[in-house]
Amino acid sequence: MGVDQIVARNPRTGRLCLIEDPDEEDIHDPAMCGEYAQEILDYLVTREKIFQPKAYYVTQQGDMSWGMRSVLVDWLFEVHKKFEFLPETMFLAVSLLDRFMSLRQCDIGKFQLVGLTCLFIAAKIEEVNPPQIGTLVYMADNGFAEADMIAAESYILKTLDFDLWAPGPFSFIRRISKADEYDLHNRNLTKYLVEVALMDHRFLAYPMSQIAAGAFFVARAANVFQTSSKTKTVTMAAGEYAAEALEWGVYFVQSSGYCRKELVPIVALFNDFFNVKVPQSVNEWAFFTSKLTHSKRYRDLDLRINAVVAALKLEKECDAVVKQHAEMDAEAMQEARLGAQAAEIKATGGVAPALPNGGRLGVWKPLPVAQIE
Repeated sequence: MGVDQIVARNPRTGRLCLIEDPDEEDIHDPAMCGEYAQEILDYLVTREKIFQPKAYYVTQQGDMSWGMRSVLVDWLFEVHKKFEFLPETMFLAVSLLDRFMSLRQCDIGKFQLVGLTCLFIAAKIEEVNPPQIGTLVYMADNGFAEADMIAAESYILKTLDFDLWAPGPFSFIRRISKADEYDLHNRNLTKYLVEVALMDHRFLAYPMSQIAAGAFFVARAANVFQTSSKTKTVTMAAGEYAAEALEWGVYFVQSSGYCRKELVPIVALFNDFFNVKVPQSVNEWAFFTSKLTHSKRYRDLDLRINAVVAALKLEKECDAVVKQHAEMDAEAMQEARLGAQAAEIKATGGVAPALPNGGRLGVWKPLPVAQIE
């Protein structure tokens, strides 16, 4: 039976779903909410569309760059680990940061203050015992006062109209895990990959449900490949499961709402991230790269994901996705540059202003995380 015979589009949400109800077996289990599971998922999808940040908001931020955002997120990960926050707290914090930056311009000198304040707001929502403001200010090496953080919190809340919570990836991962019979290895690798997505601005162009589905697909496929620590060769495990892991069956389509073709952009970005972005940024992303190099589970992901792309013969599609994002980045930056130059020329009475630092911007870094005594 073909996929098109048992899968259809939900007319209200546009997501793929099975004609047969996969939640019927859970109808008598109140913990699984089988009667309302699909409605809950549809609501989350509707809500994530409302809170989708602008994919190229950095172009409206003056001298700021995407590299600065990645450095800030890496620093927030370190603070997040120091306090042993829940994973949901980090995803909500970055969501608040991106949504705020999509609506307001921010001076580079206050970028770290905004990021830390977003983490503080997220901790208030997700954590049982959120930290005190003074503790967070200390973690930023007292780079700003507590009053500055209180003012930033008030301004961020007003800008976002106090509508704060947005669906994170775990709501969708839990749903997809059911189709995978709750395999622990696949689920753990998926959680790591969605963390990776926070570091790369290119993922802002996709909803969190699609990122979660793509991460699950990559994790499931990558886990059937093994690497040799000596020769760095990649081999595929034998058996029916290994072949099935490279597919995206109808129950995965139902639980995620995406077919395999729709996940190719996510696969392409993960492959490019580990094989290109990470080697280029090893000195800038101190916390992220240390986690990557010190974990045996993640150390060879570049080879395994590359093997997945080769096994599925997606090289051309992946190259096209990466090229498209590079062109869109360049186009957005060029439009912003021309707009800024036109505004400055108008403000200076028709005289074009000189670029600072001979046309080169300085390297921005957040203050280091203070050591807790």
